[in-house]
Order: sequence, then structure tokens, then C-alpha cells
Amino acid sequence: MSTPNQEPAGSERRGTRALVLGLAAAAIAIASFGQLSGGPGAAPGEATFQATSAPPSWLLPLDDAYIFVRYAQQAARGRPLQWTDGEVSTGASSLLFPWLLVPGQWVASDLAGWSWWSRAVGVLGLWLLGLAAAAFVSGLGLGRPWPLAGGLAVMAAGPVPFVTLAGMETAWACAAVLCVVTTWCRARGAERVRVAGWFLPLVAILPWIRPELAVLTMATAAGVLIGLLPGVARAHAFWLPLPGLAMALAYQALTGEAQPAGAISKSLTGTPFLDPGRAVVAYGHFLRTNVIPVYLGQSGSILPPGVGVLAILGALGALVLALRRPADAVWHPLRDAWPAALAWLAFFGLAPLSGYLFWQGMRHHHPGLVLSWLLGGVAVASIVEHLLRDAFVRRPALRAVAFLWPLAAAPALVTWVGHYGRAATELHAGNGRAAVWLADNQRDQVLLVNDAGLPAIAHDGPAIDFIGLGTPAFVRPFRHGPGSVAETLARFRPLPEIASLNVHLVRIPGLLGDALAPLPPLAPGAEDRRLVVAQVRGEVLRDTVVQGAGVDFADLASEAAAHARFDPPPPADFASVAFTLDGPSGRATLHGCRPIEGRASVELPGSGEVLRLQATGRPDAVARLALGRQGEDAPLATLQVPARATAWSVLDIEGVTGESFWLANAGGLPCVESLAWRSGSAP
Repeated sequence: MSTPNQEPAGSERRGTRALVLGLAAAAIAIASFGQLSGGPGAAPGEATFQATSAPPSWLLPLDDAYIFVRYAQQAARGRPLQWTDGEVSTGASSLLFPWLLVPGQWVASDLAGWSWWSRAVGVLGLWLLGLAAAAFVSGLGLGRPWPLAGGLAVMAAGPVPFVTLAGMETAWACAAVLCVVTTWCRARGAERVRVAGWFLPLVAILPWIRPELAVLTMATAAGVLIGLLPGVARAHAFWLPLPGLAMALAYQALTGEAQPAGAISKSLTGTPFLDPGRAVVAYGHFLRTNVIPVYLGQSGSILPPGVGVLAILGALGALVLALRRPADAVWHPLRDAWPAALAWLAFFGLAPLSGYLFWQGMRHHHPGLVLSWLLGGVAVASIVEHLLRDAFVRRPALRAVAFLWPLAAAPALVTWVGHYGRAATELHAGNGRAAVWLADNQRDQVLLVNDAGLPAIAHDGPAIDFIGLGTPAFVRPFRHGPGSVAETLARFRPLPEIASLNVHLVRIPGLLGDALAPLPPLAPGAEDRRLVVAQVRGEVLRDTVVQGAGVDFADLASEAAAHARFDPPPPADFASVAFTLDGPSGRATLHGCRPIEGRASVELPGSGEVLRLQATGRPDAVARLALGRQGEDAPLATLQVPARATAWSVLDIEGVTGESFWLANAGGLPCVESLAWRSGSAP
């Protein structure tokens, strides 16, 4: 196939393009890194972190980047997949990316060395992304200057270079997607494509690069099975999913969860008690209110106005042309982009599943953003090439329109380059003093954290990540709220002794004791995201667990054993709460509590004669909780919780038989802590 503007193959032209794209990657990197005006940083302890007003020049702007560094550091020590020694975890959002960081320790094993190596890997990834984008455009048959313009546009695509140069895996994942899509696009009509030896293995390991890329692996396997990729044997369709399946099975065996921790903690799949009907409603709402507005240009720093609409039109045009198969060669580039259109639709459909869609500039949707830029540009290129065939418009200079493609990304690029320094300054202000203190003190004490990157590296000792990225036992409790976290902590061994926590996120009253490091100053009007380094009051976690038969609400294992069911499900934003209140013994104890909006049913194991219901109330109003036996409408008893409760309300019911019960909201918003079954009489 040929087009009026098909460029001849040649290493010289490709070499020039690679040089220009490399210079562009270097320029973006220099502009980003130049936003940090702080000095090289002193070296207190092994953290090499200076707690001054300005961040050190090497500091990465995202704490999540240091999660990758932590896994790479552990892998270099011979402990892969161990965020903390001796415990396998899946908190890195890529199985392979930490291994790219391991060679950094050969250069310098301190934190500054790891940071600079992460940046170098980011620059290389950004350059490879530009090359992959240019190869995609060139592979469609579009000649100069469209491939170079496409590569530059993707490299300047707002949040993509920011997150890449911040030490994340974005560009590498997007480049892998483009390599796969480009090969698909070159399988045109009856032509038989010679698939390079890297293509099928790359398709197979896409889930190892990022979990959501598995959708492209499965789509490729399906396409091979039905013969959409000429020259590839159908038998390959059966082994392509195997590496991804092997990863899931290994995760299941090692951590008890087939999904990686990041997918559970940041996606719709981890939402507490979400039934299919509510999941569909939540998906539709998020698509309508968050994803579609981005493509309509209402978030210009991510997709400038017009780019998303062009992407949609380009995708639809590619699919329509692929079905109609026009004879006019000028439309073949857009027609042959149909695999990219299908891939974009898949990532567009996945986007609403991310509960943290806008976290780090839509990082979980960056392959979709990259494909958007390319599809919109290919659509424009096809229109321009069509116009150039007309005798009245035959002006080769019209192809200069191609460079409006990267220019459209320039405003967003400037915004995100400026954000590099601001984000690093915020991370330094929030985490700097905590990192210094943790580097110089208490290495052997168990640390409780919610930022699992920089504090964990500075501490470099036993730690618990209560979000669950580094500690698998907490990944689902975190999604269920602070009450579930409190119940999990009470059962976890060893208990944490010190904490480095963002207090506004924790919402576990009474857990923290004396501060160990001074808080950094808070800028006027700024959101308080500072980390508090403090003692953990382990005594409040004693006497939390129900003794004997019963169910501790908010403890997921206990609720599962009791076959707890809620109608409606607990509210997603506040599925459980934590209370430190005086119990029957008079001593303050920390418990998890599950708000009951409607009804709940439970099955109590064992047998006994006394039911003890323990509850409290959240709002400043009297709450009432009814308890009854399954199959009977009349309640056995009703527990009234006074307004502004300062202690648990306890109801003992004697002479009870049966094992299945229901609980119902009889007014206000009662919060049930436990339902225990004891033999004998009530105390």
C-alpha cells in the first residue's frame, strides 16, 4: 500500500527523527528538573534528606515514585516483592518496572542516587514513547512531517511527561501499548505480516507492565483466535494470557489476593459490599461526571479543548472506514488505525473503574490519553492529505499544520512542568522532617505509615502500611474505612510502636500518643497534608476482639465467618468508623463500628444463652437499633443509644435460641460494634 505522502524507508531519516525526539525529551527533563532550586542536600543518616525550606535538587515530586524505589531497593538486596522484610506484597503498580531501577544501586545506593536514576529511566522512557508514537504514525503510511509531529505531541502531552519524569512507569507502559497497536495496524487486508520475535512475548507480559494492560492482551488473544492477525498461528491465542494468569495465581498464593494491592485499593472492585446493580450505577455516574468531561475539554491541563473530540471522531472514523474499506488510498491511514481505536475504547471503558482517576494526572488512564492524541492527529492528517490531492489546494506547505499537533500540547506541558517544582516542594514540606527523624531514630521499632514511599525508605525497618500497598492484610480493610483498619490493627502482630501518618486521612481517634518530631509549618490557606511522627498507643487495642462466639462488625474476617449481609450496603465513603470509648470495664478501648442504615443479617457460630449487643451512635441524635431472630418480624429487643455517646451502649438478652439474627435501624444512625453469644446469665 502507498499514499501520496509515504516517505521512503531509511535509517538516516529515522536517525534524524530519533535525534530530534531525544533532544525534546532532554529539553522537557531539564525544564522540569530546573523547577527545583534547592541545593544538593546534606546527608543526615542514610536518608540523605535535608529538612530545609527548599527541597533538594534530587527530590522526586511524588511519594508513589519512592514506592517503586523501595521495591527496587529490596530486590537489590535479594528480597523481591517485599516492601518490608519477610512479607510478600504487591503494592508496586508494575511487576517489572522496579527491576529497571535496580541498576541505580550500582551507581549510588543512597536516596539521592536512587532518585537521579529514576529520573534517567524516566527520560529514556519518554524518548522511547516518542519513538513508538512516531513509528505508529509512520506505520500507517503517513510521511514527513507527521511521524515527528506525532512523537513530539505525545511527549508533550501534559501529565504524561510530568508523571514519567517524576519516577513512574507511565511512558514505558504507553510505549509498550503503542508497539502492540502498531504491529496490529500493519496487518492490512490480505497482507501477511511478519511478526517480530518481540511482539507476542510483549503482548503476553503487558499485565506485568501494568495490570490494566491485560485488556489488550486478551483482545490480542481473541483477535489471533479469530484470524484478525495474518501470519500468526491461532494456537498462540491460548498461551498469550498465560503469563498474566501466572502472575495472578502467584499473587493469590503469596498474598491471598489475585489482584495487585493497588488495583484493590484504587478501583471500584475494592468498594465495600458493592452489589452488581450499584456497581453499574456507580460506573455510569463516574463515566458521565468524570471521564466524558475530560474528553469534552473541561479539564484542559489533561486534554486541551478539542483534542478529546478529535479523538472520538478519529476513533469512530477509523472503525467506520475499517468496515467500509474504501478504495481511495488517502483514507487508508485512518482506516488502518482501527486497532488503535479499539484499544482506546477499551481504556476509555476501563477509566471509570478507577476511584482515583484524577490522581497524578489520570496516570491510570495514560495509555488512553496517548491514543487520544494519536487518533485525533491521524484524523487531521488524513483530512489534510485528502485536501492536498485537490488541484486548488495543492500546497505542500499545508503539511506544516502537523506542528499544530504538538503546539496544542504546549500550554498543558508548561502547566505540568511548573507543577513539578510545586509538587516536590509540597512533598518536602509534608514529609521532610518525618524522613529526617525516621532516618536517624528508632530503626528497630515497627512503623505504621500511610505514605509508603519516602518514610519507609528513610526508616528502612519493620513497617506496616495501613493503606495495604505494602502490607496485604490492610488492603481491603482500608477500603472499608478506619473502623476496619482499627480491627485489623488489633489482630496484627507485631503491633506498631511508632507512626508516620497523615492525621486527616487516618481518622482513628486515640491511636496516636506523644509527638516524636516537630510538625513542619503549614502555609496559610494550604491543605494540611503534613505527616505526624508519634508514638502508637498500643494499649487502646487491647480487649478489642470479641471473646468466644460472635461477630466483630467492621472486622472483615469476623463478618465473613458470620455471613454478614447488609441492605443497603454500608456507605462507600464511610463504610466503618473507629471509636475510642469507655467499654464496660471503664477503660478506653479502640473498636471498629459499622453504621446500619437499613438491615443486616448475621449467623453466629456456636451456641449460648445470652446475646450481647454493643453499639454507639454517630450523629448528635438518639439512635435505636432493633435485634430480631431470622424468620420473625417482631424484634427481640431494641437498643437505644443516647446522643453524644461517650461509652458503648450494651444490651444483654437472656434465654435466646437460634443462630441467625437480623439487625435493623430503628431511628438515627446506630453504629454496631459487636454481637456476642455467651453461655450462662448476663453479668
